Amino acid sequence: MEKIRQVKTITTINENMEIETKTITTLHTYRNWQELTREEQKEEIERKQESIYMLYQEELYQSFLCDLDNLKCEFKNIEFDTIYLDSNSQGWWIDSVKDFKYNNEGIDIYGEHIDIYDIDLHIRKYIDSFDIDIYDYYIDSDKLDKIQKTKKYQKWIQEIRTDIQKWIDLANEYCKDLGNNEYCCPYNLDDTEDKDWLDNYFAEEVFETIENID
Repeated sequence: MEKIRQVKTITTINENMEIETKTITTLHTYRNWQELTREEQKEEIERKQESIYMLYQEELYQSFLCDLDNLKCEFKNIEFDTIYLDSNSQGWWIDSVKDFKYNNEGIDIYGEHIDIYDIDLHIRKYIDSFDIDIYDYYIDSDKLDKIQKTKKYQKWIQEIRTDIQKWIDLANEYCKDLGNNEYCCPYNLDDTEDKDWLDNYFAEEVFETIENID
């Protein structure tokens, strides 16, 4: 805490054209965040609620982008641009994934090479059972049916499904903080996480109070 006394002299001319001099003394008190009373802290939080919310949400989003980078590192064979979320009063969910692509070398069965073509991008709709299309338009239907009944083909498909489901599960984990905190803002000084965040937010601020003294 720092206190500075300031003396200001004001000179005026009254209606009688006489010079009048008045001295005003003020005491300026400078405190940091920790030196404020609890009520003063609450007032500052209320006063800066909008900027606190914006910064908190920006930090959440930047953390989300880092998590997406981690997701790309975790699954080298899966490419995507970003994940879009949607929400309502009941909660949030993964709505779609932009430019999702599953890279796989394919398999050879009965002289035919099978490649993955696409996976539906709306992960929410296919969270438990997503579709996988393959390059099969050139294969005779009877031969394709024979291929699909092989253990090699079924194992290949299952491995792909398992891999993508693991990706979905981890993506859900990474999206959780962003989704669950979409409308949240630190404000509660009785909550450890909120208080730590607010202490850091106000750490560099100096709060001034001015009072007139005789």
